[in-house]
Amino acid sequence: MLIATVTFTAAFTMPRGLKSNGTAVLYGEPSFQVFLLFDALSFFLSILLVFHHFMVATVSGALVAAPSIFIQYSHFKQQS
Repeated sequence: MLIATVTFTAAFTMPRGLKSNGTAVLYGEPSFQVFLLFDALSFFLSILLVFHHFMVATVSGALVAAPSIFIQYSHFKQQS
């Protein structure tokens, strides 16, 4: 999730800043286009990875079973 946050922020803080009209200073440069491409790719892949992690945890029952374990533990502690 941290990588997604950093890549999202990098899309709005352009390298070398912005011109007075709001466009990036490096607009049109090949290196800037490569930066945007890899920034978008890393953002997409990090969001996909987070989504995949939650889907696997939900399907395997790790997230579904966790609350019931806590309820059983707290119920056991109260009976003692």
